[in-house]
Amino acid sequence: YQRALKNFSMAYNISPQDPNLLVEMAPLSVQFDGQFSQTQSLLERMLMKNRQKTLSKVARNVIGLSYSYREQYGEALASYDQALRFDQDFLPSLLNKAFVLIKLRKLDQAVELMSRTVADHPNEAMAHYMYIRALFEKGLGNKDPAALKEVLSVSDQFAQRFSDFRQEVLFLIANVHAQLGATPEEMRQLVTQFLQVDIELTKLHVHDTLIDFQSFNWLDYFQYCKKLQST
Repeated sequence: YQRALKNFSMAYNISPQDPNLLVEMAPLSVQFDGQFSQTQSLLERMLMKNRQKTLSKVARNVIGLSYSYREQYGEALASYDQALRFDQDFLPSLLNKAFVLIKLRKLDQAVELMSRTVADHPNEAMAHYMYIRALFEKGLGNKDPAALKEVLSVSDQFAQRFSDFRQEVLFLIANVHAQLGATPEEMRQLVTQFLQVDIELTKLHVHDTLIDFQSFNWLDYFQYCKKLQST
């Protein structure tokens, strides 16, 4: 990603008036270089000159990302809605909007949005993951066993159908079983399942609002689970 961003930046320096270069470079600038305000300003200036539908929806989506990374979720939501006014089926903005709705604890809205998105995009792994995540957050936040059981229902075939986001979904399934009173042996099996997907990268893949997974030592935890299984 850093090499791609470097090459985009070189190309943009040569052709700074090319809006296509800017919208291709902008997500990388936001996500991997932290250029939130600068990228947003460039996109907003571009939007004043260019009202092409495709460019506009992508630009508004990236502006939403820049707000979201700064935890300005109300502004991010407004930007995603602007993108969706250009194209109500624009998947990146639908997914990003669901993420922000979850952050704002508007969980019913997030579940409804992702239910429609999954119906319209049945082969998109991330759409299914965000639907499962929204249901999980709703069940956990409302202490609603019915919503938690629905997580198990809608995620039943996920691991067989998709490789992307498999670990995240297996993690949520393990959490649901924990909330519903799984036995220690059942939990060891469930935890081992999601850790074995990719032990080295678990800390990068798994996110939850209640635990700081970026600093969690998953390799030690995996060894701990193996030790429990042998006792």
